[in-house]
Amino acid sequence: MKKAIQLTLFATQSYNVEPDIKEAMHAAARESGKSRAEIVDEMNRIALRYGVRMAKGNGSNVSEDTLEKWLNVNATGYFPSVRALMIFCAVMRDHALKILNILVRPLGLKVIGAKDIKKLEWAKEYHRVKEGRKKLRLLESEIEE
Repeated sequence: MKKAIQLTLFATQSYNVEPDIKEAMHAAARESGKSRAEIVDEMNRIALRYGVRMAKGNGSNVSEDTLEKWLNVNATGYFPSVRALMIFCAVMRDHALKILNILVRPLGLKVIGAKDIKKLEWAKEYHRVKEGRKKLRLLESEIEE
């Protein structure tokens, strides 16, 4: 049975990740060097290609006005759907890990990229081989006795 962890006031994690995600999205858009129109065009092109509806109502495209509301931390009534967030992350590839990590942070999880996946696979294989060597030494010692 797991021991309960006593949380302090400073260790609590908010499940309201919207402001942090909006702030990260805003930073990604600003640092990308792309105009809002270019971001919207790219998002709509990807959504159309993969059949993803990002907007409510009759239209499936996102407008610049909608994107601005998603990027504005003070526009609390506007937040992208999961589908739209994934498309935004596809457009802002360099910032996707940061945005997605904000999303899963309250759950104690972390999203990793391709390079870290390779490192993790290497580490698992390394430990598998190490255990194999240990088993071999044990069998050899039993044979020699």
